[in-house]
Amino acid sequence: MTTLVHAENIDTRVSRADVAGWEIHWPLFLLLVVGTAVLYVLPNALGRVIYPLMALHALRGPRQTVEAIALMALALLGNPVVFPDGVKIFRWLVLFAGFGRVLWDTFIGDRALGAQTSVLQAVGAFALTTLVLAVTSGWMPGLSMFKLTVFCIGIVTLFVSFYRTLHLTHYWRSWFLTYFTAIAVLSMLIYPLGIGYLRTGQGYQGIMIHPQTLGPMAGVLMSCVAGYCVVRPDRSTQWLPVLGALGALVFLSGSRTGAVVLAGGAVLSFFVFAWRRDEVALGPLLMKPATFVAIFVLGTVLLLFPASLQEPITAFIQKDAGEEATGVSELYEDTRGELIEMSMNNFRAAPLVGIGFGIPSDPASLDPDAVGYERVEYVMGIPVSASYEKGFMPAAVLEEVGVLGALFLIMLLAAIAVPVIRYGSFPVVWTFLAAFLVNFSEAVLFSIGGLGLMIWMLFAFCHAQAVARRNRLWQGQRG
Repeated sequence: MTTLVHAENIDTRVSRADVAGWEIHWPLFLLLVVGTAVLYVLPNALGRVIYPLMALHALRGPRQTVEAIALMALALLGNPVVFPDGVKIFRWLVLFAGFGRVLWDTFIGDRALGAQTSVLQAVGAFALTTLVLAVTSGWMPGLSMFKLTVFCIGIVTLFVSFYRTLHLTHYWRSWFLTYFTAIAVLSMLIYPLGIGYLRTGQGYQGIMIHPQTLGPMAGVLMSCVAGYCVVRPDRSTQWLPVLGALGALVFLSGSRTGAVVLAGGAVLSFFVFAWRRDEVALGPLLMKPATFVAIFVLGTVLLLFPASLQEPITAFIQKDAGEEATGVSELYEDTRGELIEMSMNNFRAAPLVGIGFGIPSDPASLDPDAVGYERVEYVMGIPVSASYEKGFMPAAVLEEVGVLGALFLIMLLAAIAVPVIRYGSFPVVWTFLAAFLVNFSEAVLFSIGGLGLMIWMLFAFCHAQAVARRNRLWQGQRG
């Protein structure tokens, strides 16, 4: 097993090679924009074939597998007015096709799993422990086994595919930057069409299925772009409109999570680089003319129109909260307190082993005739689309897998995070931490079929970027 942390005397300061490739991949950008426009015009005609096409693409190789899963995530989380809604059960076809390609390359093609096996070992330990807990003491062992299988297949497929494409680090930087930028641009473009407020009527969902999906993803992408601007201030001016658009999407969505992951990720990233004793030079960025213009415009608006800005900002902060909730803890309790309390009640009933992986806090939600819940799709008696909401990741983890499962989950997250924290460039570290913080209000860590798929895809991307950079640093030291 490869050691996670190497000699302490390695110079980990960010070089130009570490931030190369953060550019728009224009063919992909045009493909996403034009393809989305075609789906909007002809959704019924094309909706039934896009998943089989993505599955065929996933079979072509490890790079194509990641691309297909990313496109599938967009289709799953896309606005149902644009993306097909009635055929999402075929997402398993894409996921299993990618996993099949991994197995083929491993056993037939005799390809190594990758340069970093500690993550796969941690996945195996977590899966085995959680499986035993689900079978012996879980509320619904069949559902837990299905969800755990899909969860592990998704993680293994993503990480192994990224490992096998470590030589494409620049390509992946460009690909994912383009991918998320296209989501942001499309979300802005459909604003005049009137289809961006369909889900809640208040928060803007853009091209995504829900405002609570658009807001966090805009916050994570804003973290990535802002991190790039910090290390490449000479390129910051051209990204200023993108940062402004992303900030507007976070605000329009009404998602406080988007703002929290951006700010929290920034603070944690600077702490990480201070601990690493790496230089993050803000001076060149702050001295850019565009920065002065942005500060001047913002300051002027705040001085001239304070009353006009106060009401929307207050509404954004206190969204869904009672009028008496003014503090941070009160706001969080008002919006997530009931969900957390349900999780903690279930945890207290089975603190060591939990209620079972992927089990909703209220099993009544899985009743196909239940009133007040989204319709659940069943295959061979197993609810394969049993979505649920849990408001706080630590409470959800303890509820589902108990203290025992939580310990193995911490080992898995540590195996992923240590190389990123130790060797990741500033944009990668900020992106990873922002993606991780999404879970503290959305609790999607155990989901591989919704927003959680995006989060795990970013985890695998950031981890592979850090491993590739670590390998390059080691080779430079040996040279």
